[in-house]
Amino acid sequence: MAGAVMLLGAGLLAQSSRAPATVQSPADTAAAPPVVTGEAPRVLAEINPSGSSDAEGFVRIRGAIYFRANDGTHGMELWRTDGTPEGTTLVADINPGDGSSVPESLIAFQGRIYFAASHAATGRELWSTDGTQEGTSLVRDINPAAADAMPASLVRFRDALYFRAQDGVTGLELWKTQGTEETTVEVIDLHPGTEGSIPTSPTVFRGALYFAADDKFTQGQGFDRELWRTDGTAEGTERVSDINPGGLPSLPSELIPFGKLLIFKAGTSDRGGELWKTDGTEAGTQIVADMNAGPPSSFPTNLTRAGREIYFAANDGATGRELWRTDGTEQGTVRLTDINPGPADSGPIGVPFRGGFLFTAGDAEHGRELWFSDGTPGDARLVKDINPGPGLSGPLDLTVVGRVAYFAVLLPSEAGDNTVRTELWRTDGTEGGTQRVWQAPGRRNGYAIRDLTAFGGTLFFTAPTQADADGMATDFEPYILQAVR
Repeated sequence: MAGAVMLLGAGLLAQSSRAPATVQSPADTAAAPPVVTGEAPRVLAEINPSGSSDAEGFVRIRGAIYFRANDGTHGMELWRTDGTPEGTTLVADINPGDGSSVPESLIAFQGRIYFAASHAATGRELWSTDGTQEGTSLVRDINPAAADAMPASLVRFRDALYFRAQDGVTGLELWKTQGTEETTVEVIDLHPGTEGSIPTSPTVFRGALYFAADDKFTQGQGFDRELWRTDGTAEGTERVSDINPGGLPSLPSELIPFGKLLIFKAGTSDRGGELWKTDGTEAGTQIVADMNAGPPSSFPTNLTRAGREIYFAANDGATGRELWRTDGTEQGTVRLTDINPGPADSGPIGVPFRGGFLFTAGDAEHGRELWFSDGTPGDARLVKDINPGPGLSGPLDLTVVGRVAYFAVLLPSEAGDNTVRTELWRTDGTEGGTQRVWQAPGRRNGYAIRDLTAFGGTLFFTAPTQADADGMATDFEPYILQAVR
């Protein structure tokens, strides 16, 4: 954390070549709440001088921040920054000219960065870089010529990098690489033929790699998608359990290591979609709790670990989609609140925060706003009704920096055309400590601030740098903010 602050501190003192405009209507300016002092986001760099770079996908790898952006000449390509305008540079024009390689799924492995990218001649394949143009290269053309291998879900396990890809013969299957063409091989053709097992949710747990995949298709039942694990070899790849017996799928997803257990969601014909756990054995693969009793599903989603508990949203069939927590036992799986009373949903989504859970949720009285729970049933509280009354502020991208959290909100503009203005806010979990940091220039039909990402005490995000003659937000570029924690 300290290293990130040292690395990026100099960039916070440097002004961008074009300061963000503050075009607002008088009504917008008058309606804006006080701004937190001591915080001022700055444009990191004007990457696209003639339009929007739409920078996104910020990740920190080997002491630098990498992301993808479009400078108006090279298309959407891989960039890096040290936090200063002059230190923000194009890594490589992987798909030459104005075509885009759209790099994604960046991950560090053995001193290099691996990612998926597109090239006109080789299609979408696995690439790697040392952060320089000359050190950026194709790992292997897995699906020959211009056909796409579609590498995704990259994860480090033991001495290799694992991912899913297709070679044009066996469909989307599990692959691994040690960084060379020769070591980039398919682990197993789990679903024989061209269909592909489509492995998802790869998760390292207790010395093995767990994932969801299917190995067969049964007419009238579908793809038999279940929980699998591998030691990295074909012979060491096996199904953990047939959770939904026969040819029916259980569709496991959102795998979370939790001590000696792996918690995930899955479904069966007799109990619907519920919360499950495994210790890696068939006998130890069991349902945690049938929250919506019988065949109906509670559909647990947004599983988030916070210390010794996992928070999630679920529907018990009576109170709608609300906030729950679990310690991995049936008796320790409880609904915390019914924010939107009765069968209506509040739809909670959040992050661990200050010993509890900070989340957004909606009810008829306040709209979708910011809430907090310390994990005690019945004690969830509204942090602040940012847009008073039933109109929502829709807090988005909750991003924790130390003991505060930053997020974007929407507030109605005064244009009378259903457009909104977007503001950056922060909170310490109290109403008085929930304050506006910055208002993005202009207005638009949706969020103008997006992709909030924190590295140490530094916050990155993408937002407009100015507004046009009609007051609409334009020229989206990356911003940087030294957070007040």
